[in-house]
Amino acid sequence: MLEALSMDPAIPLPFEGVVIAAYPSSLTVAVSQLTRDIVSVVTPDAGDGPHRIVVPLPVPWVDDGEVLPLVGSPVRCSRTRLDIPGSPVAFRLGSASPWRPYPAEPSPTACAPDPSWLLPEVLAGSAAGFRKDPAKGNGLLASTGPRSDQRPPFSPDPAESAVCTRIAELAAQHAFDRGGAMPLVVRRLLGSGPGLTPAGDDFLVGFAFGLEYLGGREAEPRLRALRHALAAGIPDTGFVSGRFLSHCLAGRHPQHLLDLAAALASGDAARIARSAATVLATGSTSGRFTLMGIAASRGVMPCLS
Repeated sequence: MLEALSMDPAIPLPFEGVVIAAYPSSLTVAVSQLTRDIVSVVTPDAGDGPHRIVVPLPVPWVDDGEVLPLVGSPVRCSRTRLDIPGSPVAFRLGSASPWRPYPAEPSPTACAPDPSWLLPEVLAGSAAGFRKDPAKGNGLLASTGPRSDQRPPFSPDPAESAVCTRIAELAAQHAFDRGGAMPLVVRRLLGSGPGLTPAGDDFLVGFAFGLEYLGGREAEPRLRALRHALAAGIPDTGFVSGRFLSHCLAGRHPQHLLDLAAALASGDAARIARSAATVLATGSTSGRFTLMGIAASRGVMPCLS
């Protein structure tokens, strides 16, 4: 049995649940309690965050590069250990360090007016709608098999390209700059795109985070309007993404986003680049769309074709 490295002390223990998604870097568990929630069991590169348990590599749910077929499996978690019965997945929790979010503070004045630090592949061309190469294990299910020779390492996903089109249309209407347009932004993007956390939702998380941590006081009216629209719209997206958005609205952000805010405040270019790269590597396209949302909060839009 392996020792968990860290965990969010806000996770309600004990709990029972079921695995609803399995990736090389994470297991997502739906908690079957009266107040339903999710818990994510993640690798160190995914990092700490709300309702996450960080465990060491190699993870027992990946065997010879293949993710075990655990979706639908029951999960039992006591105050001292987490088990998936019938599988090799078991972790002791007693020595896990409690996650204490890095105390990054929102900037009182607008920060990073030219966020070119968001990496060329985020800000250039239609790469924003491209999916990472599954051969490199970047967030796609390991069991999806090898990439087809007919597809390049970065190939456009039609559903994500449609989200990019919506973002570009909203930018052309200057919707991201107006508090009164936040309901329109949420209606157009919430729940749009494939996956447990659709690309439109990832963009909205980044946009909200950027307004809160980088926008300064001048962004507060837009942030209030965005939070109000998101709170009303959460039932319109999926269960998992809705829980992530709820954490965002409560100011409970993943550590990698807080690290990026702290890096920006430091002005250290190398630290900023490292933090942005960590966010970019999140999931299949989640990090890319989150960074796009952060850029949009500062008035910089990718050239989406």
